[in-house]
Amino acid sequence: KTKHILSRTLGDLEKKLPQQLFQRVHRSYIVNMNYVSYFEKDKNLLVINQSNETEAVKIPVSTKYKDAIRQLFL
Repeated sequence: KTKHILSRTLGDLEKKLPQQLFQRVHRSYIVNMNYVSYFEKDKNLLVINQSNETEAVKIPVSTKYKDAIRQLFL
């Protein structure tokens, strides 16, 4: 639930993060795939469970990235 303000674009950040761990899923989101529990295909949502929270966080997956995300969950 912490928000961070960066002086760089997500594109710049995406280039610096390891691609094996982090995936761009939306114009506004880069996700650490180690925390993804599952992908709701019908709603194009990634569900992230954090051990210290009772409710899961749902991150939208844009149509631009959904095919790449679906490939990861085959």
